[in-house]
Amino acid sequence: MLHEPAESLASDPLRREIVACAREYRPEDSVAYDAARECLVDALAGALEALRDPACTKLIGPVVPGATMIGGARVPGTSYELDPVKAAFDLGTLIDWHAPAVPDVAAENDRPADCLGGLLATVDWWSRTRLATGDESPTVHDLLATLLTAQELQRMLGQESVPQGFRPCRASRARVATAAAVAAALGGTHAQVLAAVSHAVLDGGAPRLNVAASGGHPRARWTIGDADSRGVRLALIALAEEPPGPATHPPACAPAAHGSPMPSARRADDSSRPGAEAVRTRFAAAVRAHYPARQAALLAAIFADAAALDAKPVHELVSALVRN
Repeated sequence: MLHEPAESLASDPLRREIVACAREYRPEDSVAYDAARECLVDALAGALEALRDPACTKLIGPVVPGATMIGGARVPGTSYELDPVKAAFDLGTLIDWHAPAVPDVAAENDRPADCLGGLLATVDWWSRTRLATGDESPTVHDLLATLLTAQELQRMLGQESVPQGFRPCRASRARVATAAAVAAALGGTHAQVLAAVSHAVLDGGAPRLNVAASGGHPRARWTIGDADSRGVRLALIALAEEPPGPATHPPACAPAAHGSPMPSARRADDSSRPGAEAVRTRFAAAVRAHYPARQAALLAAIFADAAALDAKPVHELVSALVRN
């Protein structure tokens, strides 16, 4: 396979900004973290609700029936222990399964949790790996910081202006943002994060698919799961020192203009977000419906204290969400 020199990739303005954001962006606004935590809780509620739908659950679990990965990523609400790539697909699909379809161009708008499936699967696996080697494990606060970074990356990609009003589809933005955020979160060097971004930009991924206009096409239900999964896979390839591809953007990612990162606190003012009380109510109902009473009470206590939740290692949180 032919590859362009690293210098040509490094000179690509959009990729340079994406890599800088992924590796250097450190949100500090407490309001932004409150919004990210709310996003996490709402996404978990949606995932638990999706597990009631047989059409969804038949897509969840190991690709080969009975296969497992000891020490891998868990899928909340289930007993599955998978490699992080398949777990990212499962989580992304569960989270997005009941997302409302909007019958216009808004169906292509990003949702705050679009990258969360890939991030949570990866950070759970990474947290367990570090625990096994005696290293400090990432906390929920670290996960929220990575989520805020991914949201900022989605915003940057969504700002692009191209001929005839075309812009990267929602799945493409989720794939690129996930790849960049995962590669950076796992300690990727500048060159490795750049490689992850390059692969994700070049990857064809799922076709541009407007959920509302798709006439109920089944692929619409797992397009975001597929994007999250591809993002994680491409990040892991880059971390294994796979060289990046050519610097030329495909049409879906050709930028005309893009700016510096916007404070992620804007998420807290997004009128599309459900209210905090509504999120808590939804989560409590989903937990009561899905878990035995004792486990449901434990989860209620864990999520009742935001400071304690943020300090909890990610593997401990996901362990509490496993259902055997």
